[in-house]
Amino acid sequence: MARRVSPAKPSAPRDPARAVRVVIADDDVEVRTLVDFILRQDPTVLLVGEAEDGESAIILVRQAQPDLVLMDVMMPGVGGLEATRRIKREWPETRVLVLTNLTDDETRRSAFLNGADSFITKRDLATQLLVAIKDTIRA
Repeated sequence: MARRVSPAKPSAPRDPARAVRVVIADDDVEVRTLVDFILRQDPTVLLVGEAEDGESAIILVRQAQPDLVLMDVMMPGVGGLEATRRIKREWPETRVLVLTNLTDDETRRSAFLNGADSFITKRDLATQLLVAIKDTIRA
């Protein structure tokens, strides 16, 4: 089930002067809460929606037109890799930063093969998330 956290506006072409609009897709409410807390520390990053599964993430991308999606790999229903593939097919300009507890090479390779722009482990969220978001947007 998707939950929007602020009104969505269509994204304009990438303007470095405006906030990076982010959607998070993760079935773990604690991870979503942590991400929300981290993003609130930087006024140049704005959380515009939360999803608990891949299908809801796709719907939110359609509605909110974010610059970036933080995508968990393992979610019920449509998983994160399938959702990434579908998002990148329909909205290729939307960046996808995969976040996961899975650190094996196969998961990383699968993420990139499905269209992910970058990858971060959940254990690194607190220290690396904002840097990873900015690096992904600049790439």
